[in-house]
Amino acid sequence: HGGSLLMAGTYPTLSTGEVIVYPARRTVAVPTQALKFVNGFRKTWVSGIPQDAWRTSYKGLTNADKTALWNFFEAQKGAYDTSWTFALDAVNYLKFAFASDELMFVETPEQPNRWSCDVAIRQVGSYGSFPSVTATYPLLSSGALTQLPYRETQQWRTVIRDMPAGQSYRWPQQQTSQTIFPLSYSAISPAEAETLRIFFLAMRGSHGTFSFTDPNGTVHPAARFDQDQLEIGYLGRNHRSIDEVRILV
Repeated sequence: HGGSLLMAGTYPTLSTGEVIVYPARRTVAVPTQALKFVNGFRKTWVSGIPQDAWRTSYKGLTNADKTALWNFFEAQKGAYDTSWTFALDAVNYLKFAFASDELMFVETPEQPNRWSCDVAIRQVGSYGSFPSVTATYPLLSSGALTQLPYRETQQWRTVIRDMPAGQSYRWPQQQTSQTIFPLSYSAISPAEAETLRIFFLAMRGSHGTFSFTDPNGTVHPAARFDQDQLEIGYLGRNHRSIDEVRILV
């Protein structure tokens, strides 16, 4: 890369010792394409490298912290440079970039000399090879599958054509329903969240199939994720959450 201002380096650490302010959100995405046939058969393939992104809102930054972020953003020329490192939870994530060419700091009358800003960053380099794990959906460290609220969803696929005169024509795209288990994790540990993240990557999002035992004790040998993104909430140093993991059986 050229330019006198450009220097890769590592995303700055705040004076508090943190690189993010809680709560923050992490999105793990595996680009996947799918063809769904009328008999329920599904053909999927991975269409791109996994993408990892963080969003955090800084509030009450000191002038020193604001200057550090400002200078780092300027050094990368906004979203241009992709060679810097984001270090979090003792992991160095390589080849990161800002998601936008604009970074706005706000000073309010309620907090003079304190600054707020929203930052979105994402990993643009390859993860390398996908992780390899046993194709069985993982349980929490307590042995539980999920946390409350617990839900089950029955899903049909119907084509609907409503005519201007009021008639409605409908026909099914499949002869049997599909069951979806939307699992919820409101309070899990960093290690439990990491286990779910690694499993999601190993299954390549909605591409791979795995064994899933639902809360009723029924084993589904060919379950899959009904999503290509996993949203992880960073609510505190040792507090993670995942609002919804959709399992299609």
